[in-house]
Amino acid sequence: MQIDALDLNDLGIFERRFPHPAFDALRGRAPVWWHPPSELSPDGEGYWVVVDHAHTLEVSRDPGTYSSESGGDREGGGTLIEDLRRGVAVGTAINMTDGATHRRLRGLISRAFTPQAIGELESDLRARARSILDSVGEAGECDFVLAVARELPLQVIADMLGVPQQDRHELFDWAMATLRPADAQTDMQARMRAAGALHAYGQSLIEEKRRKPDGSMLSTVIHARQDTESGESEAMSGPELASFFSLLWSAGSDTTWNAIAGSLLALIDRPDAAEELRGDASLWSSAVEEFLRYVSPVTYNRRTVTRATRLAGERLEPGDKVTIWYPSANRDVEVFRQPDRLDLSRKPNPHLAFNIGEYVCVGANLARRELRAMLQEVLSRWTDFELTGPVRYARSNKHGGIESVPIRFRRIAD
Repeated sequence: MQIDALDLNDLGIFERRFPHPAFDALRGRAPVWWHPPSELSPDGEGYWVVVDHAHTLEVSRDPGTYSSESGGDREGGGTLIEDLRRGVAVGTAINMTDGATHRRLRGLISRAFTPQAIGELESDLRARARSILDSVGEAGECDFVLAVARELPLQVIADMLGVPQQDRHELFDWAMATLRPADAQTDMQARMRAAGALHAYGQSLIEEKRRKPDGSMLSTVIHARQDTESGESEAMSGPELASFFSLLWSAGSDTTWNAIAGSLLALIDRPDAAEELRGDASLWSSAVEEFLRYVSPVTYNRRTVTRATRLAGERLEPGDKVTIWYPSANRDVEVFRQPDRLDLSRKPNPHLAFNIGEYVCVGANLARRELRAMLQEVLSRWTDFELTGPVRYARSNKHGGIESVPIRFRRIAD
């Protein structure tokens, strides 16, 4: 693909996997590239594309210059290429706030993601993973995404939020509908209805747990209070709690499911790697980090420039949109030796799959444990994986959605 013809707003190129060759070319020619507006551009605007590791770090570590909320004279902002209006997620969701507000929200939400709290989930994760694989039965084939990869994070997040079992898959469908791209091929009314239904359900559940606290993570967050920089003690507001519920339900499921599915695809490509893991348990810690680097389940995040600056010699102005592309940064040959190779013992491995700095994913350690638990259970039970049909990817440049992985496998004898 010629760089001059590259249009990252063309979602069709992401339906065929992340276009690594195009980003490899960009890193060599223009690590910070101005993407001109096209007929497919959200808001009709161009934006900056950051593709190498060093400048992704520079942007990620400077939220004062590169805002997750907004910048310049924009009325909206957020972390998507298209502007979102303030008050819905921008300014209320942890990933779309800056400064003191972001620190307050992170402090409150982190109460539910302490190392002790995540550690206590370990036995539940293992039990869930075993139950999910038991449900596949003796068939020897399945759609790995539908039967396995999406089910573990869905059930874990639902447990943490205190969502009744009978509501979980409907909520998941609503959450996935809200992640569909805003383009001509998406039924925008259906997406808005799903977002409204998810929001309403979240508000109802929040009010229930406000009245009747329980041991769920959601209840912990609702009733937590954080000292602000002005010395006052504050809880999360209603809009902040609603944004938290929607974000955790969608991002908490989507990101981990793609990491699990992408890791299995990597093992299908390299069956010797599965044997390495079965034969050497000491590889698991580095292997999980390598799967995250190799798969990079989150495709990009957007920032907005707040003040005139330079990046890789380019002049950026207040209000400019800046996008940082994690799969590309995680394949940067200047940082990773043989970046296109899955190396289970890779060290060091400074991947950016969970972002870095103030905006590192608050659920990163939970996602790591889910990925490890499910892959260990799969490799202890199944072998000789092979695809029985085409892998289907989401039509999205934001979410690295693997929608279908039809596989055949052989069960390992007990």
